[in-house]
Amino acid sequence: MKNNIAKLALIPLLAGSLTACNEADFLNKVNPNIATEGTFWVTAKNLDHAMGTIYSPIRNQCYGYFGAHTGYLIMTSRGDDVFLIPNEDGDIKYFSTFTNTPNMDGGSWSDMYKGIQRANVFLANVDKVPDVAVSPDEKNVWKAEASFMRGMYYFLLASNYGNVPLHLTPVNKQEDTFIAATPEQQVWEQVEKDFTFAATYLPVERISSQIGRATRGAALAYLGKAYVFQGKHDKAKVELSKLLSAPYTYDLMDDPYDNFKPDTKFNKESVFEIAYNPQFGGSGTWGSEEASTCQGMVLPTYLGPEGTGAWFKMAPAPFAVKEFIKELRPANSDSKFDKRMYITFYFNQNELGDTKPYENNYEKTFAQLWEVPSKGKLSRDPDNSYKANPKIDGVQVLALGKKYTNFFGKSNDAMYTPSDRDNNLRVFRFAEVLLLHAEACAQTNDMVGANTDLKRIRERAGLAYKDFSTASKEVVMKEIEHQKTLEFCMEGQRFYDIRRWYTAAQAKQHFIECGKVGGENFQEKYFYYPINEGEMNNNPSIDQHPLWK
Repeated sequence: MKNNIAKLALIPLLAGSLTACNEADFLNKVNPNIATEGTFWVTAKNLDHAMGTIYSPIRNQCYGYFGAHTGYLIMTSRGDDVFLIPNEDGDIKYFSTFTNTPNMDGGSWSDMYKGIQRANVFLANVDKVPDVAVSPDEKNVWKAEASFMRGMYYFLLASNYGNVPLHLTPVNKQEDTFIAATPEQQVWEQVEKDFTFAATYLPVERISSQIGRATRGAALAYLGKAYVFQGKHDKAKVELSKLLSAPYTYDLMDDPYDNFKPDTKFNKESVFEIAYNPQFGGSGTWGSEEASTCQGMVLPTYLGPEGTGAWFKMAPAPFAVKEFIKELRPANSDSKFDKRMYITFYFNQNELGDTKPYENNYEKTFAQLWEVPSKGKLSRDPDNSYKANPKIDGVQVLALGKKYTNFFGKSNDAMYTPSDRDNNLRVFRFAEVLLLHAEACAQTNDMVGANTDLKRIRERAGLAYKDFSTASKEVVMKEIEHQKTLEFCMEGQRFYDIRRWYTAAQAKQHFIECGKVGGENFQEKYFYYPINEGEMNNNPSIDQHPLWK
């Protein structure tokens, strides 16, 4: 069953918060219907249940009202490829304009540590399961999966917060919770260890009932990405290159659409996805971990256009639109624009001289659909930033977002209709493997290798071949940045690339020049989230990130 993880996420973790029974106290009775440490860690089925709970917190990247705010939307809104709708609710607007403070929403901090605690509990107890029930070799696979998830949680923490407390064993006492933050570099070292261990023992492929669970390829991809984020390009190149040949069979989908449609989940381009399924749980949309909690994705509610039943929290930024029209497809192609533009934007393509037919799943034409936000939420911007979209032959490009919107649903009611929430978040695609590998090649002066990766990316997009094999590192890196901006536009990656490729001063200047709202506020400290004031007050041992002091 392809939604194993979504289903398992409903099962509460029993172990880890258990207390031992004092046999001397005859008043202390054991409820036979509740698992204890002695009765839980005995079967493979229970390991399956416990594993599901380790995955569960990651859902909040785009699940539930506050989950979507503290995960996907905050991470995405900091980039120059999105325009956050002004005067919307929540602290997200402050993160987007670089005016957030430590007393605002803490992001996904608590979810990450919830997952880490569960992984640590699992790793501390898995060997208690008798070998006759789970063999030592099988236990290594289980340990590798828990290590992968812990590595992912610390990857997110290191990427967003820098210095964070490093817990590698279960927290059983309150005083053990309050430890000092570990320097960022040591957190990254633990990330490397977890992904390396995971890549050693995880299977290359999962059987059909386990689709969606971590694989060896996912571990290698994240290990390579962790190396790139640290500037360890030689190591990144080694790990990422393993994914380009057997036993791995990853490849780009011919049609970029297939990376975002609900009926093409877990395709050959998918390295890791967060699985959602509205068939499980109830119909509620607010984040929690109960049997009645709906397991569907709610990003269509946030991102769909105004006037379609969605809340329309963000739109494409003028910078992203300009990037897409820099290079048109060759003459006599079946479309005028880069193939990825049609999955990223819902736009006035025919008014721009494009003969490609519209694909419209909405009840309204684009002109009708554009009229609502242009007179509604978009018009709130006092600077009219969205009006800075470029023109083609005197016609302005008008664009709404399409990825993860209710465009792919069957109803205008994006919030409560299960069919509009039956999609997965494609967290890691093979396209990213290629572009990370290209970056690692370029940074180690292997322009031939970088050119090979770029050729595959450009070819899938329908662009003409360009030879970068003899180009300078600067030219190749500019092309990598351009292609990554297009490939992952509005997917929450852009800000992390800017942090890696720009100094703080360069980033600020770029934000100002490209018209990002609030770009003039940018300072180096905004490369990281501050540790939330509530966490600072609760933990007397922790210290704020140096840039935020």
